[in-house]
Amino acid sequence: MLIVSDTGPTPQPPSGWGPPPGWGSSPPAGPPSPPPVEPTAPGPGLGSPGGYADPGVYRAYGWGGPPPAPKPGSIPLRPLGVGDILEGTFAVLRRYPGATLGSSAVIVGLVSLLQVLLLLPVISELNALADVAVQTTDPDRILDAVQAVPWSAVVAGSLLVGMLSFVLFVLLAGLLSVVVGQSVVGQPLSFGGAWSRLLPRLPRLLAAVLLVSLLVGAVWLVTTLVWVLVVAADAPAAVVALMVLLTVLVTVPLSIYLGVRLSLTTPAVALESTDGGPISPVMGVRRSWLLVSGAWWRTFGIVLLGGVIAGALAQVIAIPLDIVVSAASLDASVAVVASVVAAGVGQALALPISGLVLGLVYVDRRIRAERLDVALARAAGVDHLPGTLQQAQ
Repeated sequence: MLIVSDTGPTPQPPSGWGPPPGWGSSPPAGPPSPPPVEPTAPGPGLGSPGGYADPGVYRAYGWGGPPPAPKPGSIPLRPLGVGDILEGTFAVLRRYPGATLGSSAVIVGLVSLLQVLLLLPVISELNALADVAVQTTDPDRILDAVQAVPWSAVVAGSLLVGMLSFVLFVLLAGLLSVVVGQSVVGQPLSFGGAWSRLLPRLPRLLAAVLLVSLLVGAVWLVTTLVWVLVVAADAPAAVVALMVLLTVLVTVPLSIYLGVRLSLTTPAVALESTDGGPISPVMGVRRSWLLVSGAWWRTFGIVLLGGVIAGALAQVIAIPLDIVVSAASLDASVAVVASVVAAGVGQALALPISGLVLGLVYVDRRIRAERLDVALARAAGVDHLPGTLQQAQ
C-alpha cells in the first residue's frame, strides 16, 4: 500500500485554468516534501551489499514495480521526459485538430492574405527594379528604377502587416497554450471553445509579449547604440574588432539567455489566474523567470528541438511547392501568390508543433516545481498516488 506523507504543502484544488481552471493558484512556498516510504527490515539479498533494491520501495509498490502514472489526457501526470513532451505534442494534434491545425490555418491564412495585398500593388515596380539590378550597372537606370517604387506605400504597408501579423501570431500562441491546458486532463475543446477562452486574455497576452520583446531587445538596442558611436567616431580597427567580439560573446548569449528565461510567459498569462482574475503581464514574466530557474539548459534544449522539428517540417512541405512554382511559367502576380501560399502551408503545419512543445514544457516545469500533477489528477478525477510517489523518487 502506498504511504504518502501529510507533511509539506498541499496542492490547492484548481481554481482558474479552465477545466483544470486554476493552475493559477499560488505555488507552494518551497519544494514539496518527498513522501516517505515505510521502512522495513531488510530481508535476504535486499538492502545489503549485492542486494537488488531498497526493500521499502518494494514494500510500497509490491514486487511488480511501480504502477504507471495516471494519464487522463495527452501526457502522464508526472515529470515529463523529452519523449513524453514530443509524444504529447502529436497526441494533442491528433485529438484537437480543429483547435490546433484549424486555428493555425486561419491565422496563417490571414497573414498570407495581408502579405499578398501588400505585394500585389507594387509587384511590377519591384520586378523592374530586380531586372535592372541584374542586367546593368548603370547607376542612372538603377536610380530611376528605385525611384519608381512607391516606397512610402511599401513601408506603411509593411508596418501595418507587421503589426497585424504580430497580433495574430500572439493569438495563436495563446490558443495553443489553452489547448494544452485542456488536453492534459482529457477535456474536450472545440475550435470555437478555444477562441472564446482566449479572447478575454488577448490584451494581457499582447502586453506580455511586447514586454518580453522589449526586455530582450534592450540588449540589442544598447549594442546598436554603441556601434553607432564607434562608427561615428571613426574608431580604429582594434576598437571595431573588440565590438565584434563583445557582440558575439556577450550580446548574442545574453539575448538567448533572456529569451529562454522568459519563454514561458505566454502560457503563464494564457492559463494562470489569481483571485482577482488572469495574471498581469509583469506577473507572467516573473512566473516564467521562476519556473525556468535551475532548468535553463533543459528548457533551452527542448524548445530548440521543438523549433528544429517544426522548421524541418515547414521546409519539407514548402520546398517542393516552391520548386513546382518556380518550374511553372507563371505570371509575376500569380507567382507571388503561389509562393506566399506555399510558405503559408508549411507554417500552418509547423507553428502548432513549436507552440505545443512550449506549452508542455510549461506544464512539466510546474509539475516539477509546484506538484501541479496532483492538482491536475484531482481535476481529472483520477488516483494520483502512484505518480506522486514516482515523482518523489
